[in-house]
Amino acid sequence: MPTSRSFLPLAYPSVKRSLAALAVITALLIGLRWQAVSHLSSHYLGGFEGDGGLYVWLTENAWRDLTERPWFNTGAFYPYGKSLAWSDNYILPSLSAALLERLGSSPVAAYNLTLLGAAALTAFCTFLLAHALTRRFDAGLFAGIAVLSLSYFASNLGHPQLQLFFWVPLGLLFLFRFMARPNLGDAVVCGVTAAGSFLCAIYYAIFLIASYAVLLGALVLLRPWYLARREWIGLAAALLIGFSPALPFVFPYVAVKSAFGARGLYESFYFSATALSYFSAAPLNFLYSSTAALSHSEAWLFPGFAILLPALISLKRLGGTKKLRLLNIALLGAVAVCLLSSCLSQFRPWSFYLCAGTAWIALVLSALLVFRIGALERQLGFEIFTNRALQAQWAFLALTFLVLSLGPLGNPEKGEYALGVFRLFYAIFPGMDSLRAISRAGIMVIFAAVILASFFLAILAEKKAWGRYAILALSCLVILEGVNRTYPLDAAPPLPAVLAKAQEKRLSGDVVLFLPMSSGLDDNRQVESWGDFATNNVRYMNWAATAGLLTVNGYSGQRTNLMRDYPGLLRDFPDDRSIARISAISNLRFVVVQTAKIPNFSRENFFARIKAQGTQIALLGADDTGNYLFEFIGQTKLSNSTALLFPSFPLGFATLELMAPYEKIPREIALKLKIADTQWKDLIIKTNGLWENYAVPLPESTDLVKPFKLSFELSDGAEIYLRSRRFAPQ
Repeated sequence: MPTSRSFLPLAYPSVKRSLAALAVITALLIGLRWQAVSHLSSHYLGGFEGDGGLYVWLTENAWRDLTERPWFNTGAFYPYGKSLAWSDNYILPSLSAALLERLGSSPVAAYNLTLLGAAALTAFCTFLLAHALTRRFDAGLFAGIAVLSLSYFASNLGHPQLQLFFWVPLGLLFLFRFMARPNLGDAVVCGVTAAGSFLCAIYYAIFLIASYAVLLGALVLLRPWYLARREWIGLAAALLIGFSPALPFVFPYVAVKSAFGARGLYESFYFSATALSYFSAAPLNFLYSSTAALSHSEAWLFPGFAILLPALISLKRLGGTKKLRLLNIALLGAVAVCLLSSCLSQFRPWSFYLCAGTAWIALVLSALLVFRIGALERQLGFEIFTNRALQAQWAFLALTFLVLSLGPLGNPEKGEYALGVFRLFYAIFPGMDSLRAISRAGIMVIFAAVILASFFLAILAEKKAWGRYAILALSCLVILEGVNRTYPLDAAPPLPAVLAKAQEKRLSGDVVLFLPMSSGLDDNRQVESWGDFATNNVRYMNWAATAGLLTVNGYSGQRTNLMRDYPGLLRDFPDDRSIARISAISNLRFVVVQTAKIPNFSRENFFARIKAQGTQIALLGADDTGNYLFEFIGQTKLSNSTALLFPSFPLGFATLELMAPYEKIPREIALKLKIADTQWKDLIIKTNGLWENYAVPLPESTDLVKPFKLSFELSDGAEIYLRSRRFAPQ
C-alpha cells in the first residue's frame, strides 16, 4: 500500500495540549461522578442490583473463570455450558480489575476505577478524533466534553458495558488515519479495536464494524477510485489480522447461538427507538426529566440542544448548492415522514410500513446525495477530502444508524411484515441477529451528531472572532444538559450467614440452589416480573461466587428452560414436586431458602414440609434474616421416567451411587442408560444392598451449551435406588 498521500489532512494535538485536554476531562469526570469518587471503595457505581450486579459478577469472575474453568464456562447457570457467552463476556474490564487488585486496590475500587477510566478514555479518544478531523483544539475538546456529559451514559450506569464506548472513537480515528495515508498498520489497529470492543461490549463491537462499512461505503461514493483493488484487499486482510485475537472468544457465541437460536425479531421490535426517543432523556436528568415518558428506558437518547442544534446547522453545507437543493429537499421530506410515522404506532401496521418505506427511500437518497457531493467536488478539481465530504460521511453514518435504531418496523409474531432497514442487517450482517435493544444503535447517531457539531464549531471559530466564546458557552451548556440528579450507587448486600456453613462443608464441584428464584408468580406459576427475577438471581450469582460454589441460579442474556420452569415448580420447596425436580441436577448439594422473599410465608407450614421429607434433606442452619441452609441428600427410586442433567462440556464422567435392595438369592439387574432417549451404556447392579459408585463416561457432544439428559430403562420388577449423582470432568 502507499505510505503517503495528500488526501485527508489530519491534525494531532501536541503532548502538552493532549495533557491539558486530559486534565480538563479528568476534572469534569470527577465533578460529574463525585458521589462515586467519594465512595470509591465502598459502593458500586451503577448499583449492585439487576444488570449492574451482573457486571459486578462478570468483573470479579470473568477473567478468573476464563483461566481456571473450561473455556467460557462460569460458576453460574449450572449445568449449562459456555455461559460466559450468554451476554457481554466483559473479559478486558475483568482483567483490568484483576490487575488493579494485584496492585492493592479493593474489589469495589477496582470495579469503579475501571468504569471511571473507561469514561475518561471515551472522552479523550473522542477529543483525539474530533481534533484530527476539525484540526482545532477547542472543537476537539468540545466533542470530548460533550460525549463525557451525555445523559445517555449517565442514565445507563446500571448497564456498565455501555460505558466502554472508547473503542468506537479510537477505531474510527485509525480508520480515518488509514483513509488519509493507506497503510497496513492503521488497518490492523482498526481490527484490533474491534476485537477489544468485542471483549468488552458486543453491541459496540458490532456497531463499530458496521461503522467501518458505512464510512468506507461513503468514501466509495465520494471518491470511487481513491483506493485501488490491492488496497481494498490489503485492508480486508489487515482487519482480519487485527481482529484474529478475538476469534477464540467468538466461537463460544456461535455455540450459544446454535443452542438457543438467533433472537426473535419481536424482541428488537419491542426494544426499538422512535423519533421521540431522540427527544427523551432519563427521569433523573436535571433539566429534561419530564421527557422520559416519551420513550422506554433503553431509548432515552436525547443528546441536548447544545449538540443537536449545531449538528443540524452543519448539515446545511451538504445541500447548499442549487444543483443539490432538490435532492436535499426530497431527502429531508423522506426523513421527516419516516420519523413522524415512527411515532404513530396506533395506526399499525400501516404506519410501520410507511416508516420502513420512507426509511429505505431516505437511505437511497442520502447515498445519492453523498455521491453527487463527491461528483461536484471532483468536477471542481478538489484532490483532497474536503470538510464537506467528511461531514457527508458522518451524516450518512448518522442516518444509517438512525433508521437501524427504529428496528424491524413490524412484529412477525403478530402477523406483520418486518420491512425496516434493520431487517436486512439482521439477515446478513454478522451479529445483528443477536441484538435485542436495537435502540442502542442510537448512540452512534448521537456520536455522529457530536462530531458534526464540532465541525460547525470549528468553522465558526475560524470565521468569527467570537467563535471561541461560543464553543466555551456551548461546552458549559452541554455539561448542564447532561447532568443527572443522581445515579445508581450501591454497597454490596451482606453474604447470608448460613453460607459460612456451606463454605466449611463444600467439596470441589458442589452446587448450590437459591430460592425463591422469583418472588412473584402468576396464576400459571410463571415468572410475573423478570426484573424481580433478575434482582434475585444476580444477587445469588454473586453470593455463590463469593462462597466458592457453583450455582443453578443466574440471569443473563439467555433464558433457559430451568429459568422459565423452576420458579413455579420449586415454589413450595420442600414438597414432593420440588424435591423430584431438583433431584435431576447433578452435583446439587446445598439449597438456601430466603423466606423473607416468599409472599405469605408460613413458618409452620414450612417446617411441616421439612419434616415430611424425612432424610431427603438436612437442615444445616438458619440466620436471623430468615435464610435457611439445607443439604440435599436426594435418595431416589429409579424409574423409566427418572432423568438427570449433566454438563455436556467439558468431557467428563457421570458418577452414580446406586443400590439394589438385598435379596437372599443374589442376582444381577441390567440397567440401561440413555442420553437424549438413545441408549448409551448398560450397567449391571447386584442385589446385595450395598451402595456402589459407577463412573460412566459421557459422550462428546456437538451441543456444548445445553446439558445432557440422562435417563434410565429398568427391566420389569427391578428396584434400584440412586443416592448421589456427580459430574467429574476428565
